[in-house]
Amino acid sequence: MEKLISTALLMCTLFLGNVAGQQILAEAYNKEKIHEDFNKAGDIFKIVTTTDNYFILDNGDYLLSRNNNESEYAIIASNSFSSNFILKTLLRIGPSINKEASIGIILKVQEDGKGALIFEINTNGEYRIKQLKGSSYHTLSGNNPNNSWIKNKIINGVDERNFVEIRSENNIYDVYVNNNYLTTFFIPDYASGYAGLIITAATKARISYFYLNEKNKDTQIESHLNDDDDEITTIEELNKKIKILKEDNAQLNELKSEAKDMQDQERKILNVAAAELQEKIDSKEKEILALNSSITNLKNSTVHFEGLEEKYNKILTKVSKLTTEIEKITVKNNVLQSSEIDLSSKNSALTLANTQQKKEIKAFNISNSNLKNSNTELNIKIKELNKQIAIIQQHLSTEQTINTELTKDLNRSISENASVSTKLNKKISTFQSEINSLEKSKNEITYKLSSEKNAHTNTKNGLSKVVTNKNTEIKTLEAQLSKINKELLLLRKTQAEHSTITNTLKGNNATLSMTIDNLNEELTSLKNEIKKLTITNTELKELFILKDFELNGVKPSDLTKQTNTYPAPKELLKRNSAIYTVQFGVYMQIQPHYKLKELDEVWHETTEHGTYVYLSGKFKSPEEATEHKNSLIPLGYPNAFVVIFTK
Repeated sequence: MEKLISTALLMCTLFLGNVAGQQILAEAYNKEKIHEDFNKAGDIFKIVTTTDNYFILDNGDYLLSRNNNESEYAIIASNSFSSNFILKTLLRIGPSINKEASIGIILKVQEDGKGALIFEINTNGEYRIKQLKGSSYHTLSGNNPNNSWIKNKIINGVDERNFVEIRSENNIYDVYVNNNYLTTFFIPDYASGYAGLIITAATKARISYFYLNEKNKDTQIESHLNDDDDEITTIEELNKKIKILKEDNAQLNELKSEAKDMQDQERKILNVAAAELQEKIDSKEKEILALNSSITNLKNSTVHFEGLEEKYNKILTKVSKLTTEIEKITVKNNVLQSSEIDLSSKNSALTLANTQQKKEIKAFNISNSNLKNSNTELNIKIKELNKQIAIIQQHLSTEQTINTELTKDLNRSISENASVSTKLNKKISTFQSEINSLEKSKNEITYKLSSEKNAHTNTKNGLSKVVTNKNTEIKTLEAQLSKINKELLLLRKTQAEHSTITNTLKGNNATLSMTIDNLNEELTSLKNEIKKLTITNTELKELFILKDFELNGVKPSDLTKQTNTYPAPKELLKRNSAIYTVQFGVYMQIQPHYKLKELDEVWHETTEHGTYVYLSGKFKSPEEATEHKNSLIPLGYPNAFVVIFTK
């Protein structure tokens, strides 16, 4: 049962305070009647999304947002009808524009809704107890000048958790807050009733759990057996308590008169604080208006970013120049690679010549066994040849080192110039593969020369007839080596030029890196500013919800007692066939469901600028789409038009 309760405050003299407190023991109340943790939707508390109320499950809490600014609202838990019970819950009141925002527990709600008891707390660390009789309230705590609120240090304030436990037995109620005893009161009017929550106007709160326990059947049976014997005793005890209450009330009246002066002083202090708070609120409202103006300026103009775009274009120009220089280096590297390929081919020729020598040595091995001395000379020349080949290998190793350093420099340039990284990576990969190929060729030459050397060591017999021919071949090889040495000199000069260009690139890259760092700092500053504006805009969204309802013609009175839900807009799934659809609007925010309730098959697309393009219908022909577009015009979408999508 849900009932809208109007507020009226009267005094009641049956408030016990701390006089007869802690009369009810919890051990016997171990039968769970309600155990609601709000982890999933259930039947105990309803989900409500109307103009006045927004009650949903959120991160394991029951989130209550009372958007109506004029009256409070009660949420009655189903299956909560009971007489003697222990109720436990955890309440947290959020920040609110309502200075008197409060959340509470409603007890013993009658079937006709004209009777109930209420315990509530507010954001100032105060509590209040009141009784609903008919359509008006009778306050059971505090005093009228303070709206019956009582300050207590065990009650936490705004956005802080308050553990509340209420024990009810024979119409006596013990109240505990945050595991501390607070007060006791006695109301004999209602033997049993429903329980739930109550929230004031323009208030937000979270409920973490709601537990309601009763006594076990065995305990209840034993209690009923003793009812007749104890009836007279109970009445006598109640009469004694009533007498004590009257005496205590007389003392309370004296204390009230003494406290009135103190309350007047406190009221004056509160009025001054309220004035200061109002000034702060006015200041914040001005800041909100200024932020809205800033947001509008950011959305409607791009002047702020022109300087950034100009700097970005300059960076692109520098990157383009660097790319050109890197391409030049790549061309020269290609020349180096071609030179190394020529060197590799010459080494291959040398290998072939050595292979031919090996064959000829094997052919004359038997017939030239007496030419040991000549073989010694040949060995000497072969050693010289091996030395020359070692020099060639050393040159190749030096060239490989130079190429490795050049590759590292290119890699640094690539990492600092991300816009051309893909192109350079491909070139470097090719260059590296060619270097690996040269390395393999060098290894093959080394292996073959080593094998040949071993073969020459075994040839102890002379090769007199071949020596003359071999000397000629050796001279030819020496001439080739001389040419190779000249080519290596040219390669060194080219490498020196490469080093100069690389140093120039490093200087340019350092300048570019500093420029990019400065731009990154500016971008970070802009992102932080936009993030702050986004947070502020998010906080403002809730303030504009009610205004949004009014602008769209929604009557809050029509939505008070019902939950209206509409299908959520669907995202368009892109596939392979073309469809026709109707675009009816572009918005800065996702539209509420109720705005789209008159449209069929609605979805939206998100653009790169963060806007939302809304579309309706999916058709196979432009005629059907045009007919659907014409049907949207009377619904308030005169600018709708047909578009084609790939589905």
